[in-house]
Amino acid sequence: MAQGRCGPRGTGQRTAGPAASRLGGFASDRPGQMSRRAARLMACAACLAAPAGAVLSEASVDDRAAQTHTRRDAFHCQASTNCPEVSSISWGKIVVRDPATGNTQQFRDIKIWPGGAKPWDWRETGTRHSPGTQLADVHELLQSNPEVVIVSRGMSQRLHVSPELQEVMRAAEGDSGVRWLELPSDKVAETYSELLSSGRRVAAIVHSTC
Repeated sequence: MAQGRCGPRGTGQRTAGPAASRLGGFASDRPGQMSRRAARLMACAACLAAPAGAVLSEASVDDRAAQTHTRRDAFHCQASTNCPEVSSISWGKIVVRDPATGNTQQFRDIKIWPGGAKPWDWRETGTRHSPGTQLADVHELLQSNPEVVIVSRGMSQRLHVSPELQEVMRAAEGDSGVRWLELPSDKVAETYSELLSSGRRVAAIVHSTC
């Protein structure tokens, strides 16, 4: 696989670890504290995604979420069931497809939810390879009520997962039943397709380079 430059995404560092891991529950010295903190972090995710100094009411948070799914460069499926398909993921290129219409669209980095997809623009939240994908990056995906959320680590696993998001991933699985998967990007298409074909509601956030 030919590998090019990461581009203006930050440098990051290669990290060791398993190619894929399911983030399950964890112990705490003070039972319940992490779950409450995770809930507070999740409630504030929209605030984290907002421009510095912005004050968001509950209504404006809902409006902001709706706007992200209606971007001109977003991909919209004819139906939310079994769509979009991920046709391929290669260095710098992710292709999704609507099986009902045959329409396809290409992305560099992507957010996918049942019924659609959009570019993942790191500039919206100031995301960099380290500390990595943020809670604010995945907040809108959770509004589609997924059963599984895939968080990619990049092709070379240089993209980290921020401590705040890791905390929510661990706590939310026990609280809400959402299954979180952390995968290198070249493994996402196969896993996503298997889950989609089994009838699961799947969301994913994928980086196609480092």
